[in-house]
Amino acid sequence: MKTAILLSLILSCVTAWAKPTLVSRITHTPEGRPYLEVDGRPMVYNAVQAWKAPAPEFLMEGGYPDNMNKAHEVGYRIFTFWLTWRDLEPVRGQYDWSSMEAMIERAEELDMRLDIVWGGSNFCSHLDPRFAPDWLLDWDAVHLRDEEGNFVKAHSGDFGKTRAVDHTNKVILEVEKEMVSSLMRYIKKRDKTHRVVFFQVLNEPNMRGWTHQDKEDVLTYVNDLAAVVKAADYQVATRTNLSGPNLEPDIELLEHIDAHGPDPYKKQIDIIRKLIQMPTKFPHIAENAAYPNTTSLMMTTFAHGGGYNIYMLGPDLVWENAGVYDINWEPWEVTYGVYNLNTAVNAIGALLAVAPLEDMLDFNTELDEPNPNYKQMKQLGEREIGFTTWARRGKGNGAVGMAIHKDGEFYLIADRISWFRFNDEPSYVSSGRFDLDGNWVESNRKYWHQRDDGVFEVPYHAGECVRVRLK
Repeated sequence: MKTAILLSLILSCVTAWAKPTLVSRITHTPEGRPYLEVDGRPMVYNAVQAWKAPAPEFLMEGGYPDNMNKAHEVGYRIFTFWLTWRDLEPVRGQYDWSSMEAMIERAEELDMRLDIVWGGSNFCSHLDPRFAPDWLLDWDAVHLRDEEGNFVKAHSGDFGKTRAVDHTNKVILEVEKEMVSSLMRYIKKRDKTHRVVFFQVLNEPNMRGWTHQDKEDVLTYVNDLAAVVKAADYQVATRTNLSGPNLEPDIELLEHIDAHGPDPYKKQIDIIRKLIQMPTKFPHIAENAAYPNTTSLMMTTFAHGGGYNIYMLGPDLVWENAGVYDINWEPWEVTYGVYNLNTAVNAIGALLAVAPLEDMLDFNTELDEPNPNYKQMKQLGEREIGFTTWARRGKGNGAVGMAIHKDGEFYLIADRISWFRFNDEPSYVSSGRFDLDGNWVESNRKYWHQRDDGVFEVPYHAGECVRVRLK
């Protein structure tokens, strides 16, 4: 009897140990709004990514861990980074986890989450020598050929012409699946605090006419790789992305891809708003550059139920564009606006991730460039709420703002100093934040004043989340 009990206890422990860990997923509110859930709690998908050389360079000064410090300084909670096959398996069958270890360690120190972009067999529809291991670059048997037997070469845009993998080749599929499976086993073993929360399968596979192959073959390959992530003992949400302001209905049918988003590289508000409002499993902008009106693009995305990812944190030296930091890694107007908005987004927390769309609205996002002297009232719930911004002598950028209505109260955020206005008198106003359990934690009581026109005005300071209760 004692032996049977002991065996039963051992079996129970083994079963519990072997049970898959659900870290993140895309799920839905009762109203049907999709959102990212991490460790059982809603999380706003607000991320920034960096581009760095492969290991070991990216572990040195100025590499990915230092980039995470910079991202943390401007308020990001999710850091997107390129994890390359070249770094992890430089010799066929021999793994090096030092780069993944460094990222998890720094994420733990900063209390940040990680969004992996898998730099495997298909980067922008070609085999990139910066990401693919040498043994894969030299493996002729799995490379794509044309009808005459010549190797097909795809132009990468920034690295010249290189070969591509044949996505109908089952041998390379099984090899890459084993690589991803080994990676997920390592993450399960090492990542005890659940830093990794998203896994992007390949990057922009729709370029060059779906890598000069049939779209169905490429998407089947993507889905098969994603299946490995979903079957792992460490389970996270999966996604892929598309080049350009496009969405692909066929990706919505893939069983193992939880989300796909566009890389529009557009600064027009109407384009971003249209993309976010298109039906998809999880609306988000997968990549967009850091334009001067970045906070406008972020705000309209959040207000319409989407997530946002900026490429990139630092200067884009390939295309000579500034990032969240300027071309010299110094703060510029985007840096300050992003910091203010991120601070406010972190304070409003999960409410932004799950609020019904009809209970949110944005201000001063009607035009591509925010109006420096904006003044407008809008209907939210059964009340009217207004937003006012002011720039000295009409010059400079105006603020952009957002209001969320919940249980008769209004929660307000913006990217700069501004004013929120109400026709009805407030009974209580405070600044604060939501804790992880969704409880409001008050920081300061705020006051309001009544203007000569009878409107009640609540001053807003950059980075705040303000709660207003009306009489």
